[in-house]
Order: sequence, then C-alpha cells, then structure tokens
Amino acid sequence: VENLKQITLQNLPSLIEQAEHECVKHKRNRIKEERELENPRK
Repeated sequence: VENLKQITLQNLPSLIEQAEHECVKHKRNRIKEERELENPRK
C-alpha cells in the first residue's frame, strides 16, 4: 500500500498538468468556434 501511495504522489503532478492542458485546449477550441460563429468566413 505504501508503494502505491508513492507512485500516486509521484504521478499526481503530471496527471494534473495533463488535465490542465486538456482543459486549456478545450477552452481555446470553444473560443475559436465562438469567434467563427460570430464572424463566419465567406
């Protein structure tokens, strides 16, 4: 069990980073889509 805790604690920062990265990517895509809806390219 101790070993499992260590692995989890070691992986946590990278897991959080990954989640934040996905979140930011998702937000950027949404903003881009909203802008394209407001200003459709002709």
